[in-house]
Parts: sequence; structure tokens; C-alpha cells
Amino acid sequence: MLTCRACASHTVVDLIDYGPQPLCNRFLAGPNGPEARFSLHLCLCPSCGVIQLAEVAPADELRPRLEWVKYNEAEGHLDDKVENILRITHLGTDAVVAGMSYKDASTVRRFAAKGFSKSYVIDLPNDLGVTAPGAGVESVQAALTEAKAHAIANRRGRPDLVIARHIIEHAHDMPGFARALRALVKPGGFVAFEVPDMLPSLENRDYSTIWEEHPIYFTPPTYRQTLERLGFRVLGLLNYPYTIENALVAITQVAEPQISPLPPEALQLEIQRSQAFAEAFPGLKARLQQTLRSFRQNEGSIAVFGASHLACKFINLMGIAESIDFVVDDDPNKNGFHMPGSRLPILGSSALIERQIRLCLLSLNPESEAKVIGKQQKYLEAGGTFASIFPANPKHLKF
Repeated sequence: MLTCRACASHTVVDLIDYGPQPLCNRFLAGPNGPEARFSLHLCLCPSCGVIQLAEVAPADELRPRLEWVKYNEAEGHLDDKVENILRITHLGTDAVVAGMSYKDASTVRRFAAKGFSKSYVIDLPNDLGVTAPGAGVESVQAALTEAKAHAIANRRGRPDLVIARHIIEHAHDMPGFARALRALVKPGGFVAFEVPDMLPSLENRDYSTIWEEHPIYFTPPTYRQTLERLGFRVLGLLNYPYTIENALVAITQVAEPQISPLPPEALQLEIQRSQAFAEAFPGLKARLQQTLRSFRQNEGSIAVFGASHLACKFINLMGIAESIDFVVDDDPNKNGFHMPGSRLPILGSSALIERQIRLCLLSLNPESEAKVIGKQQKYLEAGGTFASIFPANPKHLKF
């Protein structure tokens, strides 16, 4: 019997069991050798509608072993986000603003530029005692306890506002992490959460966004309901659209926890949408495999551009490694490594022409995609074709 990570009910049911999967940040030095794998089992709580993982790998396993591995989030909305936070909270420049991780540094800098001089970002070694190389949000969520939150507040100032971008969906113990946040921020203070919006992935059948580092997945209704259950009253809910995944921002105020279940019809919609996502997976997987096998047999070789966790998940979950020759990435840190799970080699973009690739599947955001295509005119002139792995992209591979 699984306990829901959001509402603590014991009604969690299966959606998709992907079986043991490798960790996306564990790039391999060669095509052989052992590789750790962990369960990736997607479930649904029919009591609150929240999608979640049944199990999650330990935080220290999720920590990248290569220090150059970083996860960059879209930032085009941050100026507007800051303006909305100020409009809703009415904070003055004497307020203390704190960020939870390196992902919050650019937002905190925006506040500092507006005169908020009492600003800081939690430091892993000095504030949390985490010194392991490569540590990131997986380590912050594990190390931040109520006691450490109080210690940080006493030493650096109890913040009026906490910025928490792309971290609560990483929390293994979300109620415990929420208690630590409440211990950090001033009574009646504010927390600006930001998470990926799972709704477009559900509607577009995009399975690449399922990731071992996200124990929980939110849509706008389940996001609001969960935050209020955790003791954060939602004052404003903003949704910034992006091609791969939207940025869902909740501007909240610390308050008494409120259990506000979704209306029956809204809950039923969440359940039906999640079940449809799960039910469509086997058929879509089989069609993609057949499409790529047929292309490889009749047209030529295939590569994937971008050695990201999204590409890793797309290749492994869809079971298409046998149809792919290699993965392209011009990051010199990644060249020479092999992808987790599929063990495909990572090569520079010159290999597209050198190895006569006919179809290159893009796992990039639109800005990077445009730059890549702009630099690959010789590949296109040689008869190569680009297509996106993301269903919401107009260049999406049809299958």
C-alpha cells in the first residue's frame, strides 16, 4: 500500500511501470561495464489527483558524479515574475529575500538590482553542511531540516520572501520540506514556488518529462490544492508557456494548512487525463519504434541531438536505442562519454555529415534548436532532416 506524497492517503494506484531505469546524469565512460538502475514507477492518487513516483532513488545516488552536470531552467519569464511578486506581496526594499539553490540566484539578483540589499542564496557547504562535489537541489531538499532552517535564519536573517524554483517537485518528503520552509520564512511571510506544469505533457503524450529526480508532478489544480494543504495560501497562480514545459508559479503566504479537495468533476478530469496518458503509452511506443525501424531500413541512419535528461528518457522509455547511431552534443564535457541506459556514444555535430545521418531528432528548446539548425546548413544541403522529439513542437516527428 503506497502513501500519497501529497495528501497521505493510501489509495495510490498504478499508471506506468517503466521498470528499472538508469540515472540520466550518470554518463558512462565507455559502452561496457556495470550501471546502477532504479525503479521508475508512475502512479496516481485518486483521492487528490496528484501524479507521483512510487519510489525514488536516494538523494546521494541522484547527485551528479560529474561536477559540470547542471540543469538550467527557462528564465524568459523572470522579470515578469518578480514584478508580480512585488505587486502581490507589497514588499519594501528592507525585506530579506532568500533563494533555496543555484536555480534561484538569477531571481535573487533581480531583487538586489531593485534595491533589496538583504538578499542571499542558501549555500550548500556553509548553510547545510553539504560538501559532496556536484551536489544540487537533490541535496538541498534532503539536507534542509527545520533545525537547519532555524540556524540559517538566525545567522543570515529570517526572510520575508523565499524563492523556490524547481525544488519542491524534487522533495522526497514534501511535508517535511514544507515544514523546513515554514521554519525559515518569517511568520506571515511569502514563498514563491515554481514547478514544471505537467498538464501539457499529459495532453500531448510527452513521456520524456517523466524523470527519476521528480517524485511528484503537478497540474494547476493539483498544485494549488497541494500547496494550501502544506500551509501556503496561494495569492497568485501564474502559468508561463514554453514549448517543452510551462513554468507554473505560485506566489504564496505562510498560513494555516487548508484541506480543500478538488470538486468531484475536477478530480475526475485529473484522473481521466492521467489514465489516458498511461493507456496511450504502449501504442505510441510501438508506433515510434516501427517508424524509426522503417526509416532506418529504407532511408538511412538516425541520430539524436542533445545529450540531455530529456533525450535520455525519450530513448530509454520509448525503447529506441537500436534505431539510433549516436547522440550529438557539442559540449566538450560530454564528448567521448556514452548515454546512460542506451550506451550510445556522444559525438560532436560534425558527425552528422561524416556518418551520413539522414534523420536527426532534436531534444532542444526552441532557442537552442534555432541556433543548431542555423549552423547545420551543410547537413541540410546534404539531404539531412531535423525533427523534434517533443509533441508540442511544430517540427515534431510524426508517427
